Amino acid sequence: MNKTKAPFSTRVLIWLAKKYVNKITKDYKKKYNQDLPIVLVAGTAGKSSTTILIKQLFETNGWKVYSGATKEACLNSLSGLIMILSGEMVSFEHKFAVFDKLTFVIKSFFKLFLVRFKLTKKTALVYEVGFNEQNEADYFTEVFGKKVDDLILTNLTYEHSEGFESEFDSLNYKALKHLLPPFLHKLFESDKIEGVLKNIALEQFKLAKTAKHFIFPAAIGTVDNNILTNYSGDWLVNKVKASRGYGFSLVIDKELKFSDRYLLPITFGKYIQVLSLISDKYSLSVDNLEKTISDPQLPNGRFSLLDGINKSTIVDSSYNSDPASLNGFLDLFSEVVDSFKHWNTFLEKDNNAKKYSSIDSPKHYLVFGEMRELGEFSAARHKEILEKTMEMAKKKGDYIQEIFLLGREWLKCDESEVVKTDGAIRYITYKKQIFKVFVKVGDIINILDQNTLRPSSWVWVKGSQNTIFLESLVKHLLENPIADADKLCRIGADWDEIRSKWVVPSI
Repeated sequence: MNKTKAPFSTRVLIWLAKKYVNKITKDYKKKYNQDLPIVLVAGTAGKSSTTILIKQLFETNGWKVYSGATKEACLNSLSGLIMILSGEMVSFEHKFAVFDKLTFVIKSFFKLFLVRFKLTKKTALVYEVGFNEQNEADYFTEVFGKKVDDLILTNLTYEHSEGFESEFDSLNYKALKHLLPPFLHKLFESDKIEGVLKNIALEQFKLAKTAKHFIFPAAIGTVDNNILTNYSGDWLVNKVKASRGYGFSLVIDKELKFSDRYLLPITFGKYIQVLSLISDKYSLSVDNLEKTISDPQLPNGRFSLLDGINKSTIVDSSYNSDPASLNGFLDLFSEVVDSFKHWNTFLEKDNNAKKYSSIDSPKHYLVFGEMRELGEFSAARHKEILEKTMEMAKKKGDYIQEIFLLGREWLKCDESEVVKTDGAIRYITYKKQIFKVFVKVGDIINILDQNTLRPSSWVWVKGSQNTIFLESLVKHLLENPIADADKLCRIGADWDEIRSKWVVPSI
């Protein structure tokens, strides 16, 4: 497989990013006679949440952290890395993006000779790395060299698949094979895993060439609750026991409890092991680890529990979607339905959770945005979700009020000769079941409002990428849209401008 040749503009960014990384690491080494701790987070989903939790853990312990992770946005590109090190923050999400990119490069070049990093001994660089194409990891391996202390891979599954080749990159696999434990050899060499999925996973593993230690899932293609680490010099499987506490909190090993501001899936427990390992390695306080977990500042649009109109509850995961996370979202919904009566027994004892105990078994609206950038596998992955939804509806149908699908990718699942249309609604048929599909989020907004949304219901919102904009639906349904606007993803004038082009309400 031929190596992708980076365009000139990318080569410039690689050069700049490398210069900035070299500068901060040299300055730190000169000042403290030790290497700057660098933590990279990669994978196909869960990167932003993991990155911001690690950043928060360090900061809670008094560290200075250079990172692109915030509640509002998580930078994960070459330009984002330059931004956080140069202090030259700029948005490329509007009509003047080309001009702004050129200006950004010029300013960053001159700042390279002027920038002075505020370095204390407790300083770390914690950065999320994202890939959209085959061999894009090579850009980051060139930037970081062998300077990375810890590489964390969240999960390895389909996302941004259209940028990857179908034929397995066996040459790069052979070059990396010695870094991987034997069980991964079996996975990569299995005929049961498609070539494009192997390439997506392999792209993440390329970063292992930069790192002294790395942590990654025990499986390819699924969300697994195990992680692997070579901190001790051996490959170990670390299992974390996660359970659902009352008030919808996630309880880890019967001790650590996430805030009930979020409805986190059980599989989120695996990230606690990541935090625990990082905490042990850098001698961070156990109390601050507990504080980070009990008061997490996750990025907006990830599993937030928000108060909606008509006393409804919104599960806001509007930022993005991929097959693994959407499957997990469906599992989470099933768990909530199964456990609601059990929780109610506890909730009635908790005065702070009365809003949840006002009804016995609420009705639920499920809103799923299309999964973007899956390439030739898009139709198959969307059909798998429909099949799981149908199976779930057989068992939980009494609790489902409506299912709304948003985006044209769902139309590819239709098995009828002609997609039926009724106003803004497209009706697709899949295995004799009929689903409602909407092309624009504004069409769902026109249907769900104060007069039509069932009182005390739950609205589950799983969005995708930057052309679906389900955060607009979330804001539309908020009980206090002005006060809670800062809890939404894709905030700001630039995003409002982009949404306006898609005839979507501003945030």
